[in-house]
Amino acid sequence: MAKKNILFVSHKKAQCGVYEFGKNISNVLQHAVKYNFIRIECESLQELNAAVHANNPAAIIYNYHPSVFPWMTSKIAPKFFKNNLGSIRVPQVGIIHEITQKVADTATNYRKKIIPGKVARLCNSLFDYYIAADPTLLLKNPIVFKTGRLIPAYKNNFSLPSIITIGSFGFGTLQKVLKKLYSKYRLNLMKLLSALTFLLQILEIKTG
Repeated sequence: MAKKNILFVSHKKAQCGVYEFGKNISNVLQHAVKYNFIRIECESLQELNAAVHANNPAAIIYNYHPSVFPWMTSKIAPKFFKNNLGSIRVPQVGIIHEITQKVADTATNYRKKIIPGKVARLCNSLFDYYIAADPTLLLKNPIVFKTGRLIPAYKNNFSLPSIITIGSFGFGTLQKVLKKLYSKYRLNLMKLLSALTFLLQILEIKTG
């Protein structure tokens, strides 16, 4: 019996954490036994509809963030957006990258409806179901599911640093609770590495 197709939709290659996260996930999904996961990269609604027509998927997973998929909605008024994915009739699942408990608890599906709120509201409003890569999330909302983070194989070829060094994938936003991590271990000497600290270092060098 042929495996059913599942589309995994990402944007076209860019230097960003959303793209790399999606690439890592889709690489792992290629080993799935029950379903055939097909990775596609789209830059328009027309490209997405063409992929849906060509592959006849049983469901679609979106590696979604408003900044990389602006065409999935249309702004029709201040703080009001139209869902451009509502006509796609298969179950649609969105990955929430910037997850908090509140974002998970207030997630809803506005299929073929107008979405009220700011741009950030789109992350938990466009799809039928949602997935968040946060194993600590409390599952209070029946349309939200959680997974763990992928841990890639790593071999350290460098000497260990003199102070404890902790890396963070992506920007150092509030939901990563870096301050809480620092307070928990009560360390006077600890270095938190994230894209935010790297960016600040670059700006400091350029502004001198």
